[in-house]
Formats: sequence, structure tokens, C-alpha cells
Amino acid sequence: MHEIHPIGKFLADYPLFTPFKAVEGYIRTFQDYTGPFEFTGIAFQFHCEEENEQKTFELEVPNSCKEHFGNMRGDIIPNELFKEEGMLDYNHHFIGTCRSCKKYQVDFLLHIYSDKKIPHNHDNVGRPATKTGEFVHADSLEENRANIFIEKLGAPPIKIKLNKSLEKYLDRESCNWYFKVKKSLQDNLGIGAFAYLRRIIEKELIRMVDDISHFDGADDKMSAIIAKHKGSNKPHLIYEDIFIYLPKSLQALGDNPFKILYTQTSEALHNLSEEDCLNRAKNIEMVFEFVIRKIYEEKSEILNIKNAIKSLKSNT
Repeated sequence: MHEIHPIGKFLADYPLFTPFKAVEGYIRTFQDYTGPFEFTGIAFQFHCEEENEQKTFELEVPNSCKEHFGNMRGDIIPNELFKEEGMLDYNHHFIGTCRSCKKYQVDFLLHIYSDKKIPHNHDNVGRPATKTGEFVHADSLEENRANIFIEKLGAPPIKIKLNKSLEKYLDRESCNWYFKVKKSLQDNLGIGAFAYLRRIIEKELIRMVDDISHFDGADDKMSAIIAKHKGSNKPHLIYEDIFIYLPKSLQALGDNPFKILYTQTSEALHNLSEEDCLNRAKNIEMVFEFVIRKIYEEKSEILNIKNAIKSLKSNT
């Protein structure tokens, strides 16, 4: 099925050299990123240094690009955007301008490419190339349609900002480490990101579990499990045994997030490649932030309810 994915989030959040699938099941249209002009007007969120806050930016092509491609036929993809095998493959410079101040600009160098051959023009719409070089109707070759990917070769640094729940829950040392996690992920430094995440989880995981055990209505058995294994040489037994006592919002995951966080960060770094660390760190970060957010939200909600009840009682 032909599907075009918006690239606003890709421009705003993706690190360098991380492929984004922009078009799935390619069929030639005028909005499929196969030429520089098809990026014009795309909106994305980014930090404006002029106004010092997050603003909407709009992508455009430089004037030199307008002069170069402006007189070419719009229904044909220029040959220079293909490599010899007939697969889309080109790099291009784009400019993002803040819609608010109209002054601040950011630059992107993007690599756009397909994983299979694609037609050059609209005469072959819906007719992808076969291995023999012939064309047949796309509906009969659904699995052979190309995908188009985009990756950043050059981009402005993404302003790193920690989630508010994390900032309020973690202490200064852990927040500093977490900032380094974010920076490492931004720079595709998997080993660095994994190492800092492991350090944070070693320090914070017991405290997170302990906080949950003190929630109103928490089962006393959870506190007993923590007391039994805390400080022992088998802390992993805490994470293995507490799942049934966790809040419903965490049980809804279907797996024990504490056990996963512990086991995934316990493996020695020398057993993992840079790519393994990067992929693992991205997933660990997502799980860790979810758990922190749920703990913080539940603590805040309980406090707000207690304050509301206290206020009501004082008026009676």
C-alpha cells in the first residue's frame, strides 16, 4: 500500500545518519520526496534562537536550487537524482526558516534514496520495475514496490531538554547523566548512551520500587520483598517478584518493566557492539521514561487529592 509519512518529526528529533522511511510502497506522485521542490513548505518544530523558544519552521530550497531545477519538467525526476542502477539516491541542502520571526534559519543536508528501482516519470505511475526490467501493474507486485528513505548528513544540533517528570524525580547527578544519555543518542554514540543509562538504573531502580511500595493502598508484601533482598547480593529477586504488586498502569505493559530494565543493563559492555548498544539504549530510554512518568504522576495525583481533602475538611 502506497503511504507517505510526514517528515516533521524526523526533521525535529532524528539524530544524524538515522534512516527514516518517508514513503512506503512507492507509486509516483508529486508529493513523494523524489525531488527537492517536494520538500518546500514542510513544517516542523524547532528551537528558535532569535525568540529563545520552540517555534514552527518551514522548509525551503536555496535560490541556487530554484535556478537549477526550475526549468525542468515537473512530471519527470531528473536523471541526476538517480544512480546507475535506476535507484533514487541524492543529497540536497535545505533551509528551515522560523515562521514567527522570519529571521532565524537552520540548515539540513539530507540524503534521499530508494531501496529498489523507481520509474522516472508519470507514464509509469503504479508500475514498478521487475528484475527483468519490464513494468507491470503495481497491484500485482505489491511486495516489489520500493520504499524511500531520508537521513540527515548534516543538521543543526537538537536542543536537549529533559522530560519535566524526570527533572523533578531524579537528583542533579542522575539528571546530568541523563543529559549525557540524550546527547550520546543524538550523536549516535551507542556505547556512551548505554553506559550512562546503566549507571542511572543501578542507582535509581531500587528507589523507584521503594517509592511504589509506599503508595497508598500498596500491598505490604511488596515492602517485605524489598526488605528481604535490599542490600543482598541478589537484588534482581526484587524485580522478579514484585510484578503483581505494581500499579495497574505498569502491569498493563504485560511485562515487568523493572526486571527488563535490570536485565537489559546488566550485560557487560564488551559483549555488545556500538550498533547493539545504540538500539538497546533507545528502547531502554523509552521504557525508563515511561516508568518514571507513571511513578511521578501517581505521586503527584495522590498529593493533589490529599491537599484537596485537607482543604475541604478545613472548611467544615
